[in-house]
Amino acid sequence: AELLDRLFCKLYSRDLYTYDDDDVKAPNGKIDDASYQGGTGDCWLLAAINAITRSKKGLDMLNNSLKLNSDGSITIHLYGVNKEYTISKKDLYAAKELATGDLDVRAIEIAIERYLMENKKDDLNGNNPGVAFDILLGGKKTSWKWVGTKLDDSYREKINNPDILVVASISDSEQDAKINASNGEEIYAHHAYTVVKADGNYVYLINPWNSNNLLKLSYREFQSIFDNFSDM
Repeated sequence: AELLDRLFCKLYSRDLYTYDDDDVKAPNGKIDDASYQGGTGDCWLLAAINAITRSKKGLDMLNNSLKLNSDGSITIHLYGVNKEYTISKKDLYAAKELATGDLDVRAIEIAIERYLMENKKDDLNGNNPGVAFDILLGGKKTSWKWVGTKLDDSYREKINNPDILVVASISDSEQDAKINASNGEEIYAHHAYTVVKADGNYVYLINPWNSNNLLKLSYREFQSIFDNFSDM
């Protein structure tokens, strides 16, 4: 049962997203630029962060948890667990296995990994997006459900509610890369996607490989392949 609560995430493909490991934006205490999943299987965390930043309330709360210090270090307050971690400038830039792009996101990755190591003897490789929501925001308002059949049409309303954050994934490996998004990108099982919105025909997703790239699937395709949902 424990394995069912964990996502073992697909890592980035340089064939799809070409950028250099040194392509980073210095931290400024705000998440205000794109991030790109690195060589660590923490799509569950990055997808949750991307969901939070799509909400004004969530983004404000996340930015308020970041404090850039005069020595170049950055302090992160994890509201959900009331823990604070200061990441040195050296440690931040040395963690090249984590996200590139906006280094404020990388700082959050390091802080959560330190928390997990201290309290769960765990690392960032594979987990539940609901864990990320609870650690970052608190409140224990996260729900996680496994849907064995077709998703009900009513879930579209939840996706479009600005006060609800949604992350989705596919558990069935047989569905891996069977359906392409509008830009031709393959959709992967055991990989977390931020669910941004849905209209009458389409659902819009963000892959943690590139938080600046909006993917589009027909809503019927989304219903047919995604069966794991974490929302807060």
